[in-house]
Parts: sequence; C-alpha cells; structure tokens
Amino acid sequence: MEALLHGLCIGYGYCLPPDEQAALIAEPPQNEDAFVDAALVAEGLDPGALDKQERLALTELVREWLVDEGRGK
Repeated sequence: MEALLHGLCIGYGYCLPPDEQAALIAEPPQNEDAFVDAALVAEGLDPGALDKQERLALTELVREWLVDEGRGK
C-alpha cells in the first residue's frame, strides 16, 4: 500500500498528508475506483472534476498494484 501511495505521489503528484496515508493503509477501499476517489478526496480534490485520461491512468495504476499485491508481490 505504501508503494502504491508513493507511486501516486512520484508519478502523478498526488502526495497525501501522512494522516490521510495512514487512514488509507489502515482501511484501504475495496476496489480501484473507490481507492482513486478516496485518494483524490484526501488530496482535497473533487473526484468528479478529474480529467478522464488522468482518472484512467490513476485507476490503471491502482488496478495493477491490486493485481500484483494479490499475487504476493
């Protein structure tokens, strides 16, 4: 989870405050769309206002991480 949050920060500039990171780590959303929404809200952004291509890229990053994590990576 920490690696995913690091990827969101380094790759896309969504660097969540430590308390928001801890909340997502403690109770991660159950799917990639919910995770992207939660990260955007934690960043103080409106998920509905995000550019479609940006959202697609973020969702794919989270999806890849969830698949890799599910394989024990």
